[in-house]
Amino acid sequence: MNHAIRSTVWWRRVVLVLLLMALLLIPLAVLAQGDAPPSTDAAPPGLEPGVHVTYEQQVPINVVFVGYERSNFKLNDLKGVLPGSYEPVVRYPRFYGVEGRDMGLRFNFKYDYQFAPQGFENDFFNYLSSIAVSGPMTPGMEYYNNQQNNVLDVTDPVWYIDAPATEAWLTSNAGRLGIDPMKGYTIFFVNWYNRPDFNFHLYTNTDSADPDTGYNHGANDWFRVTTAWGGNHGRTWFYDLSAGPEDWSFTENVDNPDLDGDGIEEYRMPPIWEYSAGGYRDPAALGGDLGLIARYVAINLLFTSSPLYDPLVTSPEPGGRKVVNNEIFEMDQRGGVNGTDFYDEAFTLGRLSDLEPYYGWEAGTDLYQRPDRDTRQALKIFSGRSLVGGCWQDFGTP
Repeated sequence: MNHAIRSTVWWRRVVLVLLLMALLLIPLAVLAQGDAPPSTDAAPPGLEPGVHVTYEQQVPINVVFVGYERSNFKLNDLKGVLPGSYEPVVRYPRFYGVEGRDMGLRFNFKYDYQFAPQGFENDFFNYLSSIAVSGPMTPGMEYYNNQQNNVLDVTDPVWYIDAPATEAWLTSNAGRLGIDPMKGYTIFFVNWYNRPDFNFHLYTNTDSADPDTGYNHGANDWFRVTTAWGGNHGRTWFYDLSAGPEDWSFTENVDNPDLDGDGIEEYRMPPIWEYSAGGYRDPAALGGDLGLIARYVAINLLFTSSPLYDPLVTSPEPGGRKVVNNEIFEMDQRGGVNGTDFYDEAFTLGRLSDLEPYYGWEAGTDLYQRPDRDTRQALKIFSGRSLVGGCWQDFGTP
């Protein structure tokens, strides 16, 4: 029998700790968590042994449009896509056809919609102009220019704008809109296009080198540019449809609706200027598209995510300790390379200790210089170098 009870501040903090443990396992940049908004509800009875209890939490979500006019799209189209509530589940078992555990959480969303005033927009875009770094267009932008059906051509110089700094400005200035960014979540939909100070642009994150290899993907790989960012400075996330086109979501391709040849159009949201007569997307689709971004990227994936793995497998015991065993198989037989050179054990322990400080964390690492035949074969299958029979065919992927 399931019970639904409403949480106090204490229980909301417990919920957020569980979510943090779950979100660490998701390979994405996720948004920062903190104390939940205060509640005036009566205290719940607490845990009930043998009974599955669902804890409810109201989550305020602010949707702010910066650079958009009310006439650009139908707000009701966006509202019609957004969920009223969400109950996260443990995701990975479902990939294998197993039901998976109900998380025992229900998030009820309360939305507030705002179109930023002219003064806010002017200050924001002036700030972006002041921190922009000029450079040549990316190969993805060149690819877009070579399309037959593109609405316009991107021109040099392109502005490269620091994404975390952009988010920080929006977070610190949210109070001007009557928004407390620490009480709930805020989505900023940005549109710079059609303003006289518009310049083709993309966002970058160049100060986060890989902790193991020291390689800085954001500074060295052109395809790491983005049109969205969030979570560095608060519960805020922005998405800029006037940025790009960029490579991650195939927005540079407007000639081929079917990218993989299966006869089905790959759904994509091109730059804002392609929402026009003769463009890739019908202008009437803009409101619904923004709603899809808000629902499936911001809310479901980042704000109230379903964890890949069950966070309760790491529930603490009094005085408990946790041991991380790392088994590294060295497959490079040329010599002079060890897998341990690319793994920072102290860094891993530090991050885990920050997340779960109530454990006494320990670690052990084993390096297998010459893995056995079966291990080598499994790794060859996983890397695509061998397609021999095994258990993976039932799932269609090694």
